[in-house]
Amino acid sequence: MLIIKEIDFNQKKIIGFETDEKLIEISLTKTKLKIVFNLEKTIIIKKNKNKEKIVDVFVDEEDDIIEEIKDEVIEEPKEEEVKEIIEEVIEEVKPQRKKRVSKAEKDKEEYEKNNRLKEWRCMNLIVKTKEEIKEDEPKEEEEEEVKEIKQEEPKEEEEEEVKEIKQEEPNEEEKEIIDDPKKIILLEEMTKILKEQTTKKNTFDNYYRCLMDVYNHFKLNNINELLRTNENEIIKYIETKYENSSTIKSKLCGIYKCYKVLNIKSDLFKNKIEEYKYKTETQRDKEKDTNKKDEDEGNKMIEEFEKHYKELEQKIKNDLSLLTEWKQEAQLFCLLKLYLQYGVLRSSEIINCLITDNDDNNKINYINIKTKNLVINIHKNDKKGPKIIELDDEFLKYIKPGLDKYLICNKNGLLYKNSSSFAKFFKNTFSEYNVYDLRRAICSRTIEEGITSKIKKLEYIQGHTIGVMLEFYNVYSKKQENNKEIVIGI
Repeated sequence: MLIIKEIDFNQKKIIGFETDEKLIEISLTKTKLKIVFNLEKTIIIKKNKNKEKIVDVFVDEEDDIIEEIKDEVIEEPKEEEVKEIIEEVIEEVKPQRKKRVSKAEKDKEEYEKNNRLKEWRCMNLIVKTKEEIKEDEPKEEEEEEVKEIKQEEPKEEEEEEVKEIKQEEPNEEEKEIIDDPKKIILLEEMTKILKEQTTKKNTFDNYYRCLMDVYNHFKLNNINELLRTNENEIIKYIETKYENSSTIKSKLCGIYKCYKVLNIKSDLFKNKIEEYKYKTETQRDKEKDTNKKDEDEGNKMIEEFEKHYKELEQKIKNDLSLLTEWKQEAQLFCLLKLYLQYGVLRSSEIINCLITDNDDNNKINYINIKTKNLVINIHKNDKKGPKIIELDDEFLKYIKPGLDKYLICNKNGLLYKNSSSFAKFFKNTFSEYNVYDLRRAICSRTIEEGITSKIKKLEYIQGHTIGVMLEFYNVYSKKQENNKEIVIGI
């Protein structure tokens, strides 16, 4: 599958690039975009003479067709090179016999290919949403199409991400990887070092995004040299690009991780992070009440999802094959039942959740229909052990037909690649709200009810302390003022 939201040939920019295939090469000129997946698959998109941009390109690799291209463009490919032309936009080029080249030419070609690959990574990461980086937290999934190149306004969940970054920073006694000021460290090696030193994928993705942001701006290939010679400049760049103190602190933490793993001492970065920590706390305190929304709005949202739940329930009663064949309607029904009855788990905890009858695999998340437990082995705080949620018989009755299948899949029966793709599907299905809106609404209502046992249960299921729930998720808690006009007669 290949998705491109926008190609700007004039500015040489690609926005919203997504693919589930392994890329070998990507290059963008002012006239065409070339994407190489392997020797047998090359996609070329050419610019229309009268238009600088192409928007909404979608290619399903299974069908080899374009489902939607809003701005049609015309190309004139050579017959001997083209295997198949799709709606005059994409051509699939047959593999060509390799020519003999000298070692110098090979080295040059390899160097140019690496640079193009780095350029693609940079363009791709810059346009990823906050949600796609911070998997499962609202930072990523609430503003799915917000680009990194735009000025960021942090979400409440971004504060949690910063806390996670802080936890991932290495201790002073941690063994460092590099201690050589003169060593040349290219982007790929730096990426490998970061990945080895970061246990959580989501945190690594955030560090990588921060690094790519700086790398793309300064365009200095040697990361070791970039960090050692541009401390002030990097800080100034981050402070200039972003306005919110929380966002700046998050970006500084991401780059500071690179300093730590290369054993580069930077009191300047440490002091700046501390400075923005205090700025963030004071800013948060000032804005605490301004971000609150009406209680009624949250209750209305929950009622809307309850309505969708009842509609799906009726649909299944009218056609039991939806349940027995474990169709997507049955999956959504069980998912909403889980959300409304137990709590809204993070999307990353449910997109790979298997329905089984044993506890044989402790490396996955699963529902055991025999023990009646939902076991979350892989979660944000999994160092503390698995989360085990007891399910009632009513819920198990609907789940059992899905034995040996997954709780939720796409329309083709495949797992969602990440939390972001699931979030897009969820919002498209329930158009007005996304999954994290519901997460906040349920949290707000539970806190308002004030029943300690229910709050503790939700605290455990959603994976938050009561402090985090109050600070970031108790959004729909603003009381409506009842202004009554009093008329005094004389």
